[in-house]
Amino acid sequence: MLRISNEFAYRVMTGGPIIMVASKSKDGVNDVMTCAWNCPFASDEMLVVLDLGHTTTQNIIDTKKLVICIASIDMANTMLAVGNVHARDCGDKFIATNTKGVEIFENNIVVPQGCMAYMDCSLINETMLKETGICHVKVNNVFVDEKYWDKANNHFGEGMKYTAHHVCEATLISGNTITSFHRG
Repeated sequence: MLRISNEFAYRVMTGGPIIMVASKSKDGVNDVMTCAWNCPFASDEMLVVLDLGHTTTQNIIDTKKLVICIASIDMANTMLAVGNVHARDCGDKFIATNTKGVEIFENNIVVPQGCMAYMDCSLINETMLKETGICHVKVNNVFVDEKYWDKANNHFGEGMKYTAHHVCEATLISGNTITSFHRG
């Protein structure tokens, strides 16, 4: 067995898909970010770890709403684009990154078009988010692309082959494919 530094423990445990988190400011500005640290908490509750200084975090604190977007590895360039700019610097990230968006929920939050799944969520614990960056949410609605969903067994089995997973920096893995991006 190879012993590695404890600072890389998260890289061993990061098995969940990279998600994009879509939100809208209290002033109506659309936002989307990429997030590698997330997991289910209960059957209809999720945890997403956010930076306290990010616009997305403030949007969620202000509105109590967000959409978790599960993208396929085919959307790697979109994930990288929205993850490499800050809304505080560019405003609407959809416009700044030329990301096609669509509204699919009653909450008026714009989401990246073409994702494998979307979960419309409400913030459960505002204090925990403000103090730790851990966003505990209740899922209100779920939409999945039916080509990835196993209706007979009610699971995302086929879809998992196409999700992107964070390896390190700008390196993503999906199935047997590793995609590295160089920031320029």
